[in-house]
Amino acid sequence: MAKLAWRVPFGMVVDQNTASSFGSKVAEGPILDRMKNAVTLGNPGDFGLYADKGTNDSDPEMFVFIGLRNDLPTERITQMRNYRASLAAGNWSRPDALIHTRTAREYYEIKPESAPSMTGGQNKLPNINAFMDHFKLPYRPGSRYLVGDVTDEALLLENNAWFQAEIRALQTMLGLRNIKLFIQWERPVDGLIVYRAKVTAETEDPEPRNFPMQELAAWVLKLGVQAALPGAVLGASASAALTAVLSKIREPLDRLKRDLDTLRGLHQLLLKEATPSTLQKVTTAVGLLTPGLAIPTLVDLAVNPAKRPVVGAGVQMLNPAKHTLDIWKPVQEAIDAAEAAMQARNAAKAMEQLAVGRASYAKAAEQFKAFQSGTDLAGRRAQLLIGATAAVAILAAVVAYSAAGVAAGAGAGAATGAGAATQTQVRVAGELFKEGMTRIVLAESPEAFDAGVRLCMEDAPQAVMRMAAK
Repeated sequence: MAKLAWRVPFGMVVDQNTASSFGSKVAEGPILDRMKNAVTLGNPGDFGLYADKGTNDSDPEMFVFIGLRNDLPTERITQMRNYRASLAAGNWSRPDALIHTRTAREYYEIKPESAPSMTGGQNKLPNINAFMDHFKLPYRPGSRYLVGDVTDEALLLENNAWFQAEIRALQTMLGLRNIKLFIQWERPVDGLIVYRAKVTAETEDPEPRNFPMQELAAWVLKLGVQAALPGAVLGASASAALTAVLSKIREPLDRLKRDLDTLRGLHQLLLKEATPSTLQKVTTAVGLLTPGLAIPTLVDLAVNPAKRPVVGAGVQMLNPAKHTLDIWKPVQEAIDAAEAAMQARNAAKAMEQLAVGRASYAKAAEQFKAFQSGTDLAGRRAQLLIGATAAVAILAAVVAYSAAGVAAGAGAGAATGAGAATQTQVRVAGELFKEGMTRIVLAESPEAFDAGVRLCMEDAPQAVMRMAAK
């Protein structure tokens, strides 16, 4: 099981206003909770940490917090309110978090990780500093929280029913496990905390090098934003996407099943029947090079259709492509696995098995193509062999004739040169015929087959005829 992780700046997925709204409602809560319990801040808790609520009452509430923690008189708080009212637009800012403990007197801006938001956060610091200096308050841009390159993170929306349903659909669609959305944050400069999304997942692929994790993380963040902000319409719905993907898989999967049934059925027919359209193909089921048996068996099979299955086997004995129906087995297995994945709504597994099935089908189709070509070649071989049977019979008769002639000459004490030459021709003809038949049986191409045909049907018979004319 391999673990995947990707960090996603909010600016890659949503606009600045949406990111800020999501932060205020969802992301800033975990950050503030961690700050309340931070040892480096003196464990401020609720008493030592003021959190900006972003309402019209936030300014007065912050002034009261400062007055209580610093034992200021009521008049001082009134002066703060008047100061706030006197400022022109753009000259006032209040921090998102204000810490007052024995250990730390600091303030922090909390912003999503995007260029506009981070710039906006930094631009607020001078306004806050001006307020602190004006009233001689002890608070300065925070430096004690997340010292160095330390980051922190927290799990989001684990109890949001809609979000979790979408995540389950996404896991099913992509064949992943434990997809989780985190908020991750750090402090790049004093007084500024920036946060981003982090998405993790688990996959059974031991080396998921090409997995589109960035796209997955962006999709999960969109789902998270939609779950937290019902008014945000980002077009993200894993459930709808899963249904759409499964529907797109169905058509090519059904087409693959139809193609498999067609070619496998034809393959089965060729193996069983081999379409014995000529008398010559029938004879391949028996010992064709035995003249005494070939013709009677030929006639028996030709007039008895019940014996045709034997014919196919005979023809395919001469097929150089020895492919059985097992070549289609991987295709069927992939189709069955894809159907099971479709039932489980596992789009990733279904797509994977569809791809396996297509590749296996392409390979089997090539093998079947060779088998078809071989079947045609086998038929040509079978057709030739009936002629070869006759040639063997002729050759055998000539050999017997020649032997008788030689014997008669020898009995008269007159073994002639003609008799010796005839025996040589008989031997040459037999060797030519044997070589031709070997080429025919072992032929892997039509060209090699035709070369064997010429030796058997032209060269050898011509040698026999020359011998008979002597």
